[in-house]
Amino acid sequence: MTLIIDTASLIGGGILLLLVLAATLTDVFLRKSRRTENPLVVHDMEEVQTTNEDHEADEVKEMAEASYDYPPVSIIVTPHDKAYELDQHLPLLLEQDYPAPFRIIVVFWRGESDTDDVLKKYAANPHLYATYIPDSSRYMSRKKLAITVGEKAATTEWLLLTDVTCRPQSKYWLRAMARHATQERNLVIGHTRFDDDTPPFRRFLRSYTSLYLQQELARGTAYRCEGNALMLRRSEFEKRDGFRANLKYLRGEYDFIVNEYARPGTTAFENSEDGTLLELCPTDKAWRNKLLYYMEDRRHMARTAAHRWRHNLAQTLLHLSVVALLASVLWGCLTARWILVAWAVLLLAATVGLRTWICLRALRSMDEDQHASRLFLYEMRLLWHYLAFHVRYHRANKDDFITHKI
Repeated sequence: MTLIIDTASLIGGGILLLLVLAATLTDVFLRKSRRTENPLVVHDMEEVQTTNEDHEADEVKEMAEASYDYPPVSIIVTPHDKAYELDQHLPLLLEQDYPAPFRIIVVFWRGESDTDDVLKKYAANPHLYATYIPDSSRYMSRKKLAITVGEKAATTEWLLLTDVTCRPQSKYWLRAMARHATQERNLVIGHTRFDDDTPPFRRFLRSYTSLYLQQELARGTAYRCEGNALMLRRSEFEKRDGFRANLKYLRGEYDFIVNEYARPGTTAFENSEDGTLLELCPTDKAWRNKLLYYMEDRRHMARTAAHRWRHNLAQTLLHLSVVALLASVLWGCLTARWILVAWAVLLLAATVGLRTWICLRALRSMDEDQHASRLFLYEMRLLWHYLAFHVRYHRANKDDFITHKI
């Protein structure tokens, strides 16, 4: 066997190296998530036994509370036919350890007897307030209407929107979110991850999207909210007439708020362990609909082209580099350029190994547990996943994404 080193092999090998380097440098996972610290409180004070330790714990807690100016907060929850989830997660909200006044405002539809029964169980809790939407209000987004009703019922400047399908991982979740509610801020976005019962690719995609949006926020202005926790100012919501600018679109409540309200330097992102919500595994229908509705909503959101170009570039370079490496192996075998074949195989192995390590490191920084053997395939799958949903979206009846009675 003759080893051929010719001009074509040298040029081809150089091009392959440049493609691999470019694909690696544009990898979204290359810049891992920057975690915020948990609130400075003693989590296990009940385990402290001695008087001296009790005294030290009290001092630490007092110092922690003095370090933040926690504002009063209204948490708006909008269950719709989710009485079971409300019963499971409402106590976790009511039991939040928070040094300032807070209230849970539950907005539900009149006639939901199961939800009403759940609320009666907790009616004696001073942090709970329940109101309903009349049956006549049916020709607009339920979620947007419920949030608007909740805002009208609130008496605090800061509102915290969340979903009943999510639960706090800690009784300090509200502290973690509200510590960012400072004078110069108008939005606080909270991280949400899926629970372990969710299929691994869906958890991977949530982490990828969340990390991408974090990086976008770090460079300037937030584009949208991938999670299920969003703090905003009531005064600004009223000043902008709530959802008036996007009222006809059935979904995208958090996305439209962030896209419209976000300004450079005024949005905070909370992703500490205490500040992260855990979301129940969505049904297949809910999973599909969320992405399909987003594809419609983003057509009406600002900064969409700027938001998509990095993702498109990263995916293009990744697939181009892999195709070029495989094509070089095939061409080298057909033309007996074995050095080029070896070089392409080496670069392919390095691509898989390096990207797997980069991805695994980033996911661990987000407390996301994934099997390393899947990660490169998941990165390759992203492009085809989005293309499949593009086809679904273009085949869908666009009237299904809007309400017709506004």
